[in-house]
Amino acid sequence: MGGLLQRSRILNRVWLSPEQADIRQMIKISRRMEKSGYSCLNMTFHSTSLLAGYSPFILNKVEEGEFFQKIEKFLVYAQSAGWISRNLAEFQADTACHSS
Repeated sequence: MGGLLQRSRILNRVWLSPEQADIRQMIKISRRMEKSGYSCLNMTFHSTSLLAGYSPFILNKVEEGEFFQKIEKFLVYAQSAGWISRNLAEFQADTACHSS
């Protein structure tokens, strides 16, 4: 059902992932999330995508280079937009302060 809705352009599912989205899509979704009041973004990708040939997303050295360029461009954008990079322990400590 989700695939049908996406193909008919009723649903536009975009992951914040350099494996599945281009840089324009990644920036667009992060802006939309910020406008909607989200305070956290989570970029995801498989560890096997870090080297060409180990995942269906990155098949060769050219795609590997493009993959890393997308990550770098998004991180430059995120920093300029004021997003702060945190590891999981820092995020957990921050959300624990706000959950009580």
